[in-house]
Amino acid sequence: MQLNPYLSFDGRCEAAFKFYEKALGGKIVAMMTYGETPMKDQVSAEHATKSCMPG
Repeated sequence: MQLNPYLSFDGRCEAAFKFYEKALGGKIVAMMTYGETPMKDQVSAEHATKSCMPG
């Protein structure tokens, strides 16, 4: 079974994904901040460094 989650945790995805990685025995292969997404020009400076989703 392959799990491909797309979750949002108010900019705190990194902590959540690390928890799920450990709890489910998975491996995070990619993660983006809001400032790294294609919508980066529409993201506030405050949110640009917050993690939002797996890549």
